Amino acid sequence: MAFGGLEHHKTSAPMAEINMTPLIDVMLVLLVIFIITAPLMTHAIRLDLPKVAASVARDTPQSVTLSIDDAGKLYWDDAPIALDALPARLRAAAASAAPPELRL
Repeated sequence: MAFGGLEHHKTSAPMAEINMTPLIDVMLVLLVIFIITAPLMTHAIRLDLPKVAASVARDTPQSVTLSIDDAGKLYWDDAPIALDALPARLRAAAASAAPPELRL
């Protein structure tokens, strides 16, 4: 046979060449994609954002936690307080320069 696909000759050497055509085709496709998408990546919207002169540090307000347990005992920031002392403590906290935030 002229082509001899099933015949094995001892004189035939293995194919030592790499077919470059598929590699070149893939590289050309990638190059075309890159050329098309490169101008799109540089398109941007310009924004003129306002400038801030200085940031103002905000003081977090002090907070007071007033809690009542199951037995009815009052706690002012986890410290026990009597019921008759509570109005005086609330007035003192409200009269301060920076009144605290009351959390129940």
